[in-house]
Amino acid sequence: MTRERILKVAQEIFSEKGFDSTTTQEIADRAKVNKAMIHYYFKNKEGLYIEILRKLFNEIASKILDIFSMNLTPPEKFKLLISEYTDFISKNRFLPRLVLRSVLSHRKHIEVIKEIMLPVYEKGKEVFEEGKQKGYFYDFDYKNLIPTLIGSIIFYFIAHPVFSFIWEDNPLSDKNLEKRKEELIKFIEKALIKDTEEK
Repeated sequence: MTRERILKVAQEIFSEKGFDSTTTQEIADRAKVNKAMIHYYFKNKEGLYIEILRKLFNEIASKILDIFSMNLTPPEKFKLLISEYTDFISKNRFLPRLVLRSVLSHRKHIEVIKEIMLPVYEKGKEVFEEGKQKGYFYDFDYKNLIPTLIGSIIFYFIAHPVFSFIWEDNPLSDKNLEKRKEELIKFIEKALIKDTEEK
């Protein structure tokens, strides 16, 4: 229980302030624990940060690999991927900020993400290439497709205060998030997936 509370508080502070500007004392104070507990469970601040990255990325990697192993067509897998990834970010809204701060500062943190997500990236490539060979997908470059898809999801959550101001509405309401998923899937269907007559 204490360990999970430390993780929850730490990920909030790290996403707000970044790794370098966060102290273990600050985490301990907000989590209402003795600082020694952080060292007991995680050894040091970096150990705590890496544990957060591992926990989050192992969770999403597991979800995506499960989708890729389902008995679905490649287009169905990619559409389900968009839906599940959007839901995951919605439940972990601090994650885009956390990742951006990681990639801008510490190579070791990027290596942790790479270790977990590289098998996911490679499996996705297999599914995509299968889809192209079977005539489901247009001839896109997978290397550029992935940041396009991920960016279209993550940017929405990063920029939601701007959208909120422009729309005078809450982009993160259940209604708007469902609409966002619908529009992303529609975009994939139009841009990536061939019509039946084209196959």
